[in-house]
Amino acid sequence: MKRRIRILLIEILVTSLLAIGIGGGLLCENALRLPQTWRNDPPPNFGYPVEITAFDGIPLRGSWFPPKEPDGPVVLALHGVGDSRRGMSGIVPILQRNGYGVLAPDSRGHGVSGGTQFTFGLKEVDDVNRWVNWILKSNLQRHIYGLGESMGAGILLQASGPGTRFRAVVAESPFASFRMIANYRVGQQIGFLSPVFVEAAFLYARLKYQLKFSDASPLKQVGKSAVPILLIHGTADQNIPIEHTRVLAAANPARIQVWVVPGGDHVEASSRAPAEFEKRVVAWFRAN
Repeated sequence: MKRRIRILLIEILVTSLLAIGIGGGLLCENALRLPQTWRNDPPPNFGYPVEITAFDGIPLRGSWFPPKEPDGPVVLALHGVGDSRRGMSGIVPILQRNGYGVLAPDSRGHGVSGGTQFTFGLKEVDDVNRWVNWILKSNLQRHIYGLGESMGAGILLQASGPGTRFRAVVAESPFASFRMIANYRVGQQIGFLSPVFVEAAFLYARLKYQLKFSDASPLKQVGKSAVPILLIHGTADQNIPIEHTRVLAAANPARIQVWVVPGGDHVEASSRAPAEFEKRVVAWFRAN
């Protein structure tokens, strides 16, 4: 009887580990890629097309809107997951009418940029630095700012640590760390077992793709950043809860200010409170 119980327990354990491993692998693969049907071309006549090459050889493409003055300030505008530079079409006119040039790229694995994977900042931070290099080499100005939404906000914050060349950044609906948002999203589907499958997915990514997702963490960078950071978050955001912004703000209160949008949903500030959005964002950049 005892032997049968031991065998049964071993079978349960092996089955559970296999289920967790398979579930983690599927979770990882789904998190790294967009369906091809989600990838779209930029809007017609949306700035000047530009292209650079990432460190791993993939083409990165974007739209360039020069500033009014040759040495005018420029904002690098980063979209969210599942979106493309199209998502910045409402932000670009706001910045342009206030004298800012804008560079709006498609993130890797999105839009018409190359790559079949996106990594929530692990590779994208280097992509951001290469876009900053392009701005500096192609134009006379030296004042570069960053504006990101959702995943783009998280990537931007990861690129705002020591040595960054941004003078100030605005991040709307950012995630504090990929682990934190992954546990929240998976937890919405499977509840308290979320950490088990998330850690399995992290291990799968590490072993198969050499991706250390524990390092995809804006929180690790903002705590040591000297850059002025404006965080924007809606209280009704169920995609990335406002708790992420609260955690980030607490890490560096001397450098971070927060605009809480009452009743605002995910990246909804510019549509819910357009006049205040423009006023706050432009004032933040001009003050720095």
